[in-house]
Amino acid sequence: MTAVPASLAFRPITRADFPLLHEWLARPHVARWWDGVPTPEEVETDFGPMLDESSTTRAYIVLGDDEPIGYIQSYVALGSGEGWWERETDLGVRGIDQFLADPDLLGRGIGRRMIRQFVAELFADPAVTRIQIDPSPTNFRAIRCYCSAGFVPVGVIETPDGPALYMTWERAAGPRWLLEAAINGSRRRGDHPALPLMAAELARDAAACRAGGAMAVHLHVRDDAGLETLAAVSVDTTLRATRAAAPGLAVGLSTGMWIVSEPAERLARVREWLERPDFASVNFDEPGAVELAETLLDMGIGIEAGVATDAAARTLVRSGLAPRCLRFLIEPQESPVSAALATVGSIEQVLDQVQEGVPRLLHGVEGTAWPLLAEAPRRDYQVRIGLEDTLRLPDGRPAPDNAALVAAARGALLEMATAAESTSVAGGLGRDLRRGVARSW
Repeated sequence: MTAVPASLAFRPITRADFPLLHEWLARPHVARWWDGVPTPEEVETDFGPMLDESSTTRAYIVLGDDEPIGYIQSYVALGSGEGWWERETDLGVRGIDQFLADPDLLGRGIGRRMIRQFVAELFADPAVTRIQIDPSPTNFRAIRCYCSAGFVPVGVIETPDGPALYMTWERAAGPRWLLEAAINGSRRRGDHPALPLMAAELARDAAACRAGGAMAVHLHVRDDAGLETLAAVSVDTTLRATRAAAPGLAVGLSTGMWIVSEPAERLARVREWLERPDFASVNFDEPGAVELAETLLDMGIGIEAGVATDAAARTLVRSGLAPRCLRFLIEPQESPVSAALATVGSIEQVLDQVQEGVPRLLHGVEGTAWPLLAEAPRRDYQVRIGLEDTLRLPDGRPAPDNAALVAAARGALLEMATAAESTSVAGGLGRDLRRGVARSW
């Protein structure tokens, strides 16, 4: 397998790169999403004008440890022509497109690193106000990568190439928001009348949560008896049903050791999956967590690294897998809130050793669920809510269902943003916070 590069850089393309680009664009994983396979003459026609200094498109070969591994370009959206971005009026908007040439490098955190580094270089120009990207709504791997890098989905739009998911990164957008719905956990049927367990129920709730603003869903798969399982037949059925009900929603699964207690058996069950989730939660305080995470990454599945203690965080950092994770899931189990926050602080001290800027999600359980959801945006962390974490709304009333919890979380975040605007100097902080929350839905 191709080694993960330690460093990335961007070199402007030259005409000498055209044969390499032609060969890359013919590779199936690239051609599928990049307008098919061009002829050498079409490569010259498409890329040749970019060599002119007057071109508003800047094209680069991506170098990994000084070796070519991919392509990335930026362009001025205003005046793109041929029906593209005709309503754009801001000269500071840049669009980007990119691909990794080696399929062995997919799903290993390199695309996220590449995009973050390129975005940072674009924003070094003070004239750049917004960066946009427009993947196919069915290119779920790319969408997951762009969300984890920091782009926010705005909605599906029509383009000259057909439907696209319009995603943006605003210079002053504040936090990169993500609300994840944890819709069942290990709870049992009697714990709540609306608790989803079976595939059809999970699919229904996932769709309802997405409609309410959730950008990802985390669930625990059940077998026909309602028991937690990692068996391929149940995983495949649940994922197919959920994706049919909520296409484009990022779907993650639990891999907790209480489901399959023997590490080797757990690995075997995971390797049997035909339908693969967008991400899986791996608890780094469990035996075999590192091997499980490596296996999932090799399968192209994102890792939501669960860290409930500073010891789990140290295991994650020592493994070397931290930069390749989709996000860090900080989930203190302590109560009251003061004890949970003390644990959060100790975990942060360990995770701060990771320099890759991996997103962090903070959530609590039961009595700490809502207080930690309120704390998360103060730290620029992503948030999670659902019947797995709490059965009650912020005011203590029983929650009717997962959708009600998601709606309450959205309302709480927007209320916090409004309050911040009214108390901050000139309202700037609150406007940025509110903009970041509002754009997530």
